[in-house]
Amino acid sequence: MKSIFNVLVIFFLSVTFILGQVAVPNDWYYGNPGEGFNGISMKKAYGEFLKDKKTKTVVVAVIDSGIDIEHADLAGNIWVNPGEIPDNGQDDDKNGYIDDIHGWNFIGGPDGKNVGPDTYEATRVYASLKYKYENANAATLNKEQKLEYDTYLRAKETVDKEIEKANAGLKQLETVEMKVMSSLDALTVALGDKPLTTENLEMIDTKDNQALTMAKNIAAQYLSASDVNTIDGMKEVIRGEIAEDKKASQNKLDYAYNINFDPRKTIVKDNYADPTEKFYGNNDVEGPDPLHGTHVAGIIGAIRDNSIGMDGVAPNVKLMSVRAVPDGDERDKDVANAIRYAVDNGATVINMSFGKGFGTHKNLVDEAVKYAAKKDVLLVHAAGNSGQNNDQIINYPNSNFEKKWFYVKSKESQKLGRSWCAELQRRRGCCSSIFQLRYQGSGFICSWHENI
Repeated sequence: MKSIFNVLVIFFLSVTFILGQVAVPNDWYYGNPGEGFNGISMKKAYGEFLKDKKTKTVVVAVIDSGIDIEHADLAGNIWVNPGEIPDNGQDDDKNGYIDDIHGWNFIGGPDGKNVGPDTYEATRVYASLKYKYENANAATLNKEQKLEYDTYLRAKETVDKEIEKANAGLKQLETVEMKVMSSLDALTVALGDKPLTTENLEMIDTKDNQALTMAKNIAAQYLSASDVNTIDGMKEVIRGEIAEDKKASQNKLDYAYNINFDPRKTIVKDNYADPTEKFYGNNDVEGPDPLHGTHVAGIIGAIRDNSIGMDGVAPNVKLMSVRAVPDGDERDKDVANAIRYAVDNGATVINMSFGKGFGTHKNLVDEAVKYAAKKDVLLVHAAGNSGQNNDQIINYPNSNFEKKWFYVKSKESQKLGRSWCAELQRRRGCCSSIFQLRYQGSGFICSWHENI
């Protein structure tokens, strides 16, 4: 139902695109280039290069929003801490974390509550420096203060722009709602005493009445693709969907860019001012919304050849869930602790599909990365979906010391239709020690929360 109205709203806002559709195999991305879709040649790798080769179990830690550990396509591949007895309230393996059976949650509280929405790092930086530089005279600042002042201005600009965009988004949706409701009222008048049917709809001459034309198109879509067959019913559904769409913008105002919002004090209850603190959180590795982490976990290690959902890339893997990413920006303290937890508990690969434009405690993450490198643990970090050049645009975490990082970058096709490309390249210049895998595409089959 949601897709019907959202398509119409996009049409109403004059940004509808008609995409040519072709039959696409569910696992196109595992195929070979030259077979119609630019896949990653995984089938060929397993069928030829790795055929009959023995595998060993690899523990992959997924630092993310959480994983649905009961998902039908993941449950058999979820990591189990061999040194911990489930639900006995004891730290059996003496690692400092009680009942960490499948991993740990660094954004949970001691009472079992969890952080859902959180602020972005730009908001935190702006809030922390506002008292210091709001009325500052840049000409009187020393060199160190000037650097901090520049960071404050960059954070302030980000927050102000995003708040402006969120308010504009709300206003736009309110305008859409008003015009759509008005157009449906016009349709009611045009129908008179006649029932709303496809036949009666086709008989209405809209002439040059744009509102009536729009209402006629909306009604036709609902009648042909849903069980909603009254104008009042359509209004109810549309109002509900617009309310859902408004939430994204409203959440930015209420949480993401609200300098007065801080779930850390009320939920996690750690000493956030102490960056060396390690033992806080809880063992709820799913959290309130493990959608993104479940998606990532499925790409890595969904059970293969079980006729459920997708096949993960790795054939012999255990997935350790380390929750550190809220609906907002991850915090450096949590990321550093998550990396160390994963390393200390047997992970040989750590996936980190997150990033942000500001970093307040980069040294904490850097030290954790060095710690992982000493233990020969591979870190896989997403370079983002914005298509920006991370050699020029500040993005955290990043590596300014000579250690190998493996970045994965994705960008939606900007052309009508589908286009994909895969490219493995070695970055040059200042990032000569960083490898980058770039993969573009859409329409991926993946694991979703609640067995979807």
